[in-house]
Amino acid sequence: AALAFWIYMEVEQPVTVTTEVRGVPVEFSGEDTTLADRGLMLLSGYDATVDLELEGSRLVLWKLDKDEVRLVVNTANITGPGMQSLTYTPIYPNGISNTAISIKNASSRTVTVKVGELYSKEVPVEVDIRGDVPNGYFTETVIVDPAVLVLRAQREDLLNVSKAKVTL
Repeated sequence: AALAFWIYMEVEQPVTVTTEVRGVPVEFSGEDTTLADRGLMLLSGYDATVDLELEGSRLVLWKLDKDEVRLVVNTANITGPGMQSLTYTPIYPNGISNTAISIKNASSRTVTVKVGELYSKEVPVEVDIRGDVPNGYFTETVIVDPAVLVLRAQREDLLNVSKAKVTL
């Protein structure tokens, strides 16, 4: 009877409890598409983590795999270079909805990133063949595909790059 009463209470009138999740990494969405299309790139913020204190029913938090909690920052609203303070959205695993869990406390409610201009440069790919072909074997002409790489980075990082070299 006690077990049935406990199950009834958990389902009908769930008890709210809290749990801590430390070092949740921050992910960025739209960085390779939206930001790149605007000629922008993230220069910092990749190593950002947030400590969370989550609140929800005991059953929901019991199902929660803390290692699978993610924080996603949408970069679609970034329109220019400089320091940006962005909000994150928590993503919970196991089909747990964002309405079933609330963030009671967080080490940070926003993520600060530095945004810079994205430059691109085309460089040829060269092949450096080393060694000799053993007796009884032959080589054909090396075909490089792609023959040109498009590099994207900060301007200073691209200044001294003139080619991509593959050693075979």
